[in-house]
Amino acid sequence: MAGLNPFRRHMLVLRLDAGGLLEAFLVAAVTALLVLRFVLAVTEYPTLGGNHLHIAHMLWGGLAMMTAIVMLLVSLSRLSAELAAVLGGAGFGVFIDELGKVISRDNNYFYRPTVAIIYVIFIALVLAFRRIARTTPSSPAVNLAHALELTMEAVIRDLDAEEKQHALALLTRCDQSDPLVGALSASLRRIEAAPPASPHWVVQVRHSLDRSYRRLVARPWFGRLVVAAFVAVSLVALVQAVRRIAELAEAPEVSARIIATSARQFAQTGSLAASLAVGGLVVVGIAALRRSRLDAYRWFLRATLVSIFIGQVFAFYLQQLEALVGLTIGVLFWVTLRYTIHEEEDMIAQTGAGCAGDRGG
Repeated sequence: MAGLNPFRRHMLVLRLDAGGLLEAFLVAAVTALLVLRFVLAVTEYPTLGGNHLHIAHMLWGGLAMMTAIVMLLVSLSRLSAELAAVLGGAGFGVFIDELGKVISRDNNYFYRPTVAIIYVIFIALVLAFRRIARTTPSSPAVNLAHALELTMEAVIRDLDAEEKQHALALLTRCDQSDPLVGALSASLRRIEAAPPASPHWVVQVRHSLDRSYRRLVARPWFGRLVVAAFVAVSLVALVQAVRRIAELAEAPEVSARIIATSARQFAQTGSLAASLAVGGLVVVGIAALRRSRLDAYRWFLRATLVSIFIGQVFAFYLQQLEALVGLTIGVLFWVTLRYTIHEEEDMIAQTGAGCAGDRGG
């Protein structure tokens, strides 16, 4: 990092837990937005401020984000960073909910494209945050900074054995001629680590899922179940595509010019294309299942990503918040497929590429 200018060199030293904090920010933002929309719908969209004033909830979102920033500025504690991530995310969700008012000429909270635009913003944030979390540069200076971050936990709270070993491992990849590296290594070795805690319930659940999955894939009906699930997905996508075609065909004034200029018909066309793409990818995945279960899962994952990143954008424009049902199903499929692909890759790594773990179901 010596060749970088000072600003970039300092900005590239990311927190060790940056990925988790960014994830907490996103979850809090989405949760706050959905809860707020639900509460406003139930209470029939009340106004706060009386006859002459309107205190928009965007202001409360800004207040929450400001509070999160202040917490980060004044505290070194990891707990403060976690609370700031949640509070800042919730504030952002409340803030962005009123996007329709600031992009429409008539300050319309219900401006139709708003929900789709908000969805695109969150998709962009997901992609950007994943890129940030995965591209942390490694260098002796960065490793030393991370070791110091872990050591700071010995002052703020007890340093457990895993954190101590991680810090020592980072120090072995630092410049050993740096006197700070030697002094910090010696200090860490003298610190008595806190006794190991019982595994977190999330870890216990993960181990239980691992054992259950390995028992499940050994069942002869597992492959047929996977095929049936994604055949159903493919059929739904194709039915939606046919319905879009029928809707466009029933409009007598539809032409290439109108489709290009009408926002609603453009969204219908985009939804049609996404549905056809999802159906086609699922068909390819079903065909690949005979050759390799892992390859089939990867095709199914591509179909799910097309649905989430492309199809749902148009769905939110056409259906507004009703599209949350489809998004929820898509996210559940994505989580399941990511897990099954990881398990398949792990089984292949343990048993060899030619073993039964990668054969079709």
